[in-house]
Amino acid sequence: MGAGTAGYRGACYQLKPRDVPIVRTKSRLDMGLNMKRKKNLGELWSGQPRDWKRAYMANLPDKFTVGDGAAAVESALKWADNYYAKAKATGNPLGVWFAYQEFQSAGLPLPSWILAYFDHAAAELRKGIHSKPTDATGFIAAALGMGGRGRGTVFSTFQDIRELFAYATWAQDVNTPHVAHGKIAKALRVTKRTAQRFVERGLNEDSKRSK
Repeated sequence: MGAGTAGYRGACYQLKPRDVPIVRTKSRLDMGLNMKRKKNLGELWSGQPRDWKRAYMANLPDKFTVGDGAAAVESALKWADNYYAKAKATGNPLGVWFAYQEFQSAGLPLPSWILAYFDHAAAELRKGIHSKPTDATGFIAAALGMGGRGRGTVFSTFQDIRELFAYATWAQDVNTPHVAHGKIAKALRVTKRTAQRFVERGLNEDSKRSK
């Protein structure tokens, strides 16, 4: 790839909200993340560092790691890592989009695994310009990795991070569970009974991890 092409790609990836720099742990070309159709997110991310958070922090500008910025980074990485693990394990890309929101809301650069997914999805969408699919909705869903899931959809099969949030809130109000349920219900816009079920599921997951 010529220097001009590399510069063009770099310039394109700078066009994002808040004009924050983009952090790459490696060149996505070096990681072999070409634009061929991948079977799943695990394959798409096969070249990502095992400890992506450490690699991300190592390349993060200093202004994000001091003062209040450090807290924002810690929070974003905490939730994003859960979304990343869930997406990689299940193949459901909704977690990628929600992780994207975590970074954007905190004004943080995007990690390479989110960019790799967007790269691949954009390349798949571009194919539609030439193939002119008659089922545009199905084509878009497939390009985003959201089609052909058998029973259920990416929405019905997605287990949200809300269980972890519910457990965290529960832990803070362990002596007053009704207060915890109220906080969760308000934050998630659900009933207190539903919030209680989220807490119970969160406790069950935590119990499994501790064994």
